[in-house]
Amino acid sequence: DSSWTHSVAPASVFAGANVVFTVTVANAGPDIATGVVVRDLLPAGYTFVSASPSTGTYDPGTGLWTVGGIPAGGSVSLSLTAQTPE
Repeated sequence: DSSWTHSVAPASVFAGANVVFTVTVANAGPDIATGVVVRDLLPAGYTFVSASPSTGTYDPGTGLWTVGGIPAGGSVSLSLTAQTPE
């Protein structure tokens, strides 16, 4: 079984400020999860600034985070920094 969570910080900001969206994917096992790909597009109007995946690569054009494998009992995360609409 796998699960994912999505959060944003800070919860409230002014126009044009940066926010960080964090996606966490966990694998409850019992086996390794292989070939994991997550699609996470920014909300409309937000401008991509940077991505920091704990593993794999993120393509801001497609919103695809190519994770690869997640060991049983393990988790991975992706932090996306974006500018809010003005």
